[in-house]
Order: sequence, then structure tokens, then C-alpha cells
Amino acid sequence: MAFKEDPEVLILDEPTNHLDIAGVEWLEKLLASFPGAVLVISHDRYFLDKVCTDTWELRNGRLMVYPGGYSSYRRIAEANEATLLREHAKWSRDVRNLETEVRNRRAWYEKAHKDAGKNDFYRRKSKKHARQFQAKDRRLSKLIQAEPELTIPETRPSVRVAHEGYRTSTVLRAEELAFRYEAGQPETEQRDATQCESGRRWLIKDASFTVKPGKKVGLIGHNGCGKTTLLRLITGELSPVLGRVWLNPKIQVGYLEQMLSNLAPEESAAANLTKSAGMSLQEARDLIGMMGVQNDAQLRPVSTLSMGERTRVAMACLTYGAYDCLVLDEPTNHLDSLARDAIESALKSFPGAVIVATHDRYFLDTVCDTIWRLDKGELTVHESNYTSFASSGKKSSDAQSKSERDAKELALRAGMAYLISRISAAKSEAEKAELDRQYSQLAAELRALSR
Repeated sequence: MAFKEDPEVLILDEPTNHLDIAGVEWLEKLLASFPGAVLVISHDRYFLDKVCTDTWELRNGRLMVYPGGYSSYRRIAEANEATLLREHAKWSRDVRNLETEVRNRRAWYEKAHKDAGKNDFYRRKSKKHARQFQAKDRRLSKLIQAEPELTIPETRPSVRVAHEGYRTSTVLRAEELAFRYEAGQPETEQRDATQCESGRRWLIKDASFTVKPGKKVGLIGHNGCGKTTLLRLITGELSPVLGRVWLNPKIQVGYLEQMLSNLAPEESAAANLTKSAGMSLQEARDLIGMMGVQNDAQLRPVSTLSMGERTRVAMACLTYGAYDCLVLDEPTNHLDSLARDAIESALKSFPGAVIVATHDRYFLDTVCDTIWRLDKGELTVHESNYTSFASSGKKSSDAQSKSERDAKELALRAGMAYLISRISAAKSEAEKAELDRQYSQLAAELRALSR
């Protein structure tokens, strides 16, 4: 719809929300071929790296511009903040040293002036010293007025989990797992599920896998392929139609969706963490503060918190609770980049196993060492993070060729419309001829695409 009026500028507010990886990749290709300018607000850090040539940061009422995408912005911003902190620290030392010198010289002058009495020699000497400390005092005033700018850095949490989990060789195992919803059973994930002979949908067919302690698994696939169903099979909420799932009886499994529903709504965030993890109220406040729940939000009833804040509280309860395996369904939804950093930091240091369904590719790269891809009922296992998986030629086939053709056609038509507007405003015959040439080239590409 944004291309209907042949725009020169696109303004997009969280365009990747509710899109799966294939949809986001399609959007990235479309924006890369768009000839105009794009202004996008997004917390999808991988998307920002792919699309953006500049990054704007709005903080403390000021707009800062950085070259490159999100990762480039982070590197430059952190380097700038470190430089400012060093300069401010040096300024603070200089101020303290001057204050000490002025104070000592003033004390010496006052004592010398008092002791001099009517002795002209000592009075002249004390006055000379007075001029020296007064000069130092003026220098101090100028130094204080020249205080260098100190941008308050955003706190990037570094959360570490202390408990060690249960030591075992296997957390869970699935053998030839298969599942479909029976007639009359609520089917929450239906699109693109494979069909059996009778027409009922197989969401998962012949899936076998093993999860060991410390393994960090990222589950990917297009919307509706059965990711949530697989997580529910792992946690025991659903039973397989065929095959089996074995969960080590000596371990504790934490499930994000269940934890969110189990938070006591009338109690505070800190109180919920105290009960879940068995720690003092102050310890709980310190920990959820590191997770990005700050100040009075820590003591307000959970029911008054935003969905993002409730997710952070639930994640704190899971990562600091006595769990050996965490099962997470879209944990970064509703979270800004700071909160995502906090959750990633906690999960990286979590000693147990993690199985997470997510479309957040930056998260998959940061946390996960294994990718499970679910497509048309088939589960494939790849021992790598997302970028390695994608670049190895095993990239998700969710972006079907028709979608890619549609994206290219839309981009070509947008480019042709943009050139038409330029041709009508051409200031010389030479410029018009060049624009006509570009238009003919795009038109030829469009005809070739339509064959």
C-alpha cells in the first residue's frame, strides 16, 4: 500500500512486527531496491544492519546520527562514550587538584597574614602569595565553567546467572516424533502444514533430536508452521500422535508462556522474583533492575506493567529460578534493544539448555549454537548460529520464488514510477534522455520477469 502513490520517501514504524524471517527478508530486498529514501523505526537489530546506511539515536532529547547500521552504531557510540568518560574523568581530577591547591594556598596566606602583624616584609610576602592563590582561583572558576559534555550512557546490562543447573548427559530426546490435531481439537497453527492421506494436517513428521545440558537451540520457521506446537510437545502440554518425547525426570523445565500466566498480578515484580528464585527483596530488585525493570516499576503490581516489562520479570524468574531447561516462545516480542541485550546476556550465561522459537536473527546469532528449522512438517538440525546456517547454503526456503518475483516486480514498478516523475521535471534534454534510458531498462526487466 505504501507504494501506491509512487513515493520518494517511505516512513515505516516497526514494519517487521508479526513477520516471520521469510517476510522480513522479503521486506529487506524490497527496501534495498527502492530508489527513494527510507526512514524506519525498528527494534529488529539484524534488519537495521541489513537495510540502514545511517542510524539515528534519540536520547535525552538529542538526536545523534551515526554512519552504518545497528552494529556500526553500537561500536561508534560505545567508543564515543568511553572517550567522553575519559575526558570528564580527567577534568574531574584537574578540578580536584586545583581546589586542593587553592585551599592550601588560601590557608597559608591567612596564617601568614595573621602572623606577619605589622612586619612589612612578611606582609608583602603574604600579599604576593595571595595574588598567586587568587590567580589559581580564577583558573579554577574557568575550568569549572568549561566542564566537558558527559552523555549519560545507556546501561547495557551484563547479567550473569549464578546457579549451575542439574548435570546430566541428556536433557530431553525425541524419536520419530509426529503430531497432527485431531478433528474437533483446536488447531492453533495451520498454514503450510503438510497433508496426510486422509486430509488432516501433519505439523510435525518423523522428528528426532537430542538436547544436552548447555545447548542453546533456536527454532525457526514461517508463521504457522508448528513451532509453538513443537514447544508444547516438549513441555508435555501436548502428546505425540506417533513417536515419543523423553524428558529427563531429574530436571526442571521452565516455560515462558506458563511463567507469564503464573505471575501473581497483584504482587510486585520484585515480590514475584523473590518467590520464584528464593532471594531477598533487595537482591530481586537488583536483578530485575539489570533486566531493565527500573525504579517504581519494580514495586508496582505486575498487572500494571507493560507486556515488555512482564516478559522481563518472567525471564528473570526463569533464568534465576531452579530450572535446568528453558523453553521460550518469542521472548523478544514487545522488547526494546536494551531489554533484548539483557535477556541475551542472561541466557548466554545460563548453564542449562535453552530451546527458543524466535524470528529475531540477531538473538539467534548472539545466543544460539544450534538451529532447528521446521518446514512443512520436517525438522532439520544445523549446528551453527543463524548467520552461519544462512550463508552455508541451507538458508530457509520459506521465501518462495513467487514471493521473490512479486517483490522484484513491485520494486521495478516503483522504480519506473519514480523515473516518470523525474522525466517530467527534467531540466535538459540530456537528463531526459538518460532517464528515458533507465526507464526502458527497467521496463525490459519487467517484461522478462513476466514471461
